[in-house]
Amino acid sequence: MQLPKPYPDELAGSVWARASARMGVPLETLLKNTLGVRKKSISLLLGQNVTRIAAAMGLDPEVYLSAHTIFPYCVAFMPPEQQMRLREKFISSASMRSSIGSITKVVTHGVMERRFCPLCVSSDLQVYGEAYWHRLHHLPGVLTCSVHRCRVIATNIPLSGKVRIRDHLALPSSGFHELAPVADDALMCVANLSHAALTGRGHILKSSYDYRADAWKKGFGLTTTDLATAVFSNELSRFFGEQYLRNAGCLVRGLPKRQWPALMLRHNVSLQFAAPKHIMMRTFLHHGSTVKICKLELYQRPGPRLPEFSVLDQQIVEALCDIALKLDLMGERCTVKEMMTKARAWQSYRHHRKFFPLTEQFLAEFKRSELAVRQLGGRAIWRERFPTKFGLKPKKDVQKT
Repeated sequence: MQLPKPYPDELAGSVWARASARMGVPLETLLKNTLGVRKKSISLLLGQNVTRIAAAMGLDPEVYLSAHTIFPYCVAFMPPEQQMRLREKFISSASMRSSIGSITKVVTHGVMERRFCPLCVSSDLQVYGEAYWHRLHHLPGVLTCSVHRCRVIATNIPLSGKVRIRDHLALPSSGFHELAPVADDALMCVANLSHAALTGRGHILKSSYDYRADAWKKGFGLTTTDLATAVFSNELSRFFGEQYLRNAGCLVRGLPKRQWPALMLRHNVSLQFAAPKHIMMRTFLHHGSTVKICKLELYQRPGPRLPEFSVLDQQIVEALCDIALKLDLMGERCTVKEMMTKARAWQSYRHHRKFFPLTEQFLAEFKRSELAVRQLGGRAIWRERFPTKFGLKPKKDVQKT
């Protein structure tokens, strides 16, 4: 059974929906007569058995894969050799269930509902007499149509998963605008880069693109060799907003050193990142001037972490009070070093004295007390004989007052 010829940028699943509506044949029957399989649904984004589907649409398999599926977008940032290997595998394989899952999840994890551009629908109705689903509107993070430069509309029809039969056959009609705290120029940049990746043209495919150098130009350098990668990840997340990144399948989470923006800034990274993450990275680097970058001098370099000195200062004073009470009860004396060693705080105090003001105050009083071996305030008998020497008032003056 012959299917209608696809319109420009039409998704594969949209062709099946139009064919079923135009012929008045249930989708299950159409799939059985065309592909010889008993199924109630087919992927909107790709579809199994590329060669047979392309023949039913009167297209060359290469043209079908490049112009009516999301395959070019998914492999846009892969090495050319890997792109060619996957393309040949898709075309030559009669059944690609395992391959479809690994490729299309780039989009299905980042796009929940079907989308359409109202101006595209109006143009399609005028030119072709019917509307259809466009590939460009179903890419992660794309909330703006790069053709008409207006916001796309999201429907209540799921893009994948458990979709009802009538939803498979639904064509663009009505919906709602998705909220996004991202600037319009940034959204337009995401749409343009996604369009370039989908059509396989422009600078988007450059494998030599240096994210590290661009991050350096944006002021994220710490030293001549180090970048503030944790600050970079936080700024990228704040620039786009958590909800937008989650909806695009690019949520920044995990340990700072393991977050995907930080990993993409490493030298000679062997990991392959999904196309949406490349697009978010390039959009942020291009529009980074609108972001208020944190003060990098506050960035904590890798290495041993310093303790919370304010909390530690209070804990040391409490320990010193207990030690002083025991010394008084036992009638013993000790030095400052012995006392701090008993409190297990001598090394911390020795190297970071300025961070322990309460401890300093306690030790100053301890040195003048009878508990100190080297009593800086003098013994009691000498304080009575020479009070002014130790900053005290003479005994007779005290009595007068």
